Amino acid sequence: MNAHKVFAETIDGMKSVNLMKKLGMKTEGIQRSQTKDSSGNWADVYFYGLLSEDRQ
Repeated sequence: MNAHKVFAETIDGMKSVNLMKKLGMKTEGIQRSQTKDSSGNWADVYFYGLLSEDRQ
């Protein structure tokens, strides 16, 4: 695909963030206590992106 940008978000600060970094995605921001997780606790949302010029 010829996408300009791929974007992802997660509340999993460990496994998903590590996967996004492994895929070459870069941190675009964190929204603190933005949503509730499945247990009803407030959770941060992590945003990652990969631009077409980032891919080598």
